[in-house]
Amino acid sequence: SAGLVQKAYDRLLEFALRSEPLIRSVADKRPAKQAIPGSTVVLQRYVDLAQATTALTEGTDPDAVALSTPTTVTITLNEYGNSVLVTRALELFSLADVDPAIANIIAYNLADSIDAVAMTTLRGGSNVIYSGSTATSTATVTAAATLSSANVRKAVAKLRANKAHYRKGNMFWAGIHPEVSHDL
Repeated sequence: SAGLVQKAYDRLLEFALRSEPLIRSVADKRPAKQAIPGSTVVLQRYVDLAQATTALTEGTDPDAVALSTPTTVTITLNEYGNSVLVTRALELFSLADVDPAIANIIAYNLADSIDAVAMTTLRGGSNVIYSGSTATSTATVTAAATLSSANVRKAVAKLRANKAHYRKGNMFWAGIHPEVSHDL
């Protein structure tokens, strides 16, 4: 009888396709010896001495130079994230075990949210090169603005000229969209 044939559900629920959060890893500076807990953290950096380009001589003592006041960067700490509503009825009558899924969904949401916050900060930076065009922001990039190997070499030369630190070995970090990678 037709009434005896029922739908069958797979009890294994899978997650929708997700992007891989990557941008958070760009921020590699963290407080190392924080004095006290607080809502802001001040990072400090020594200022190098001016270059000494005059040769030293045997008969003259060089004048002492005072160290400069360290420069500071203030970071304001914020919390991001979501919470979900789980009822006893959901736990008792659910087709699948929801607790591991909830943990996974919240963890992914945290990583994805922080990635978006970091991406906004990264895109808002002033140390950006837009290749193949006269664009001054991501909003003004045109389809004709394609990346070339010459643009990459220019970026590396600028980083080296400005004494940027390498990320790994002698390589710098670069963030490009997959379609920009295709242009290259």
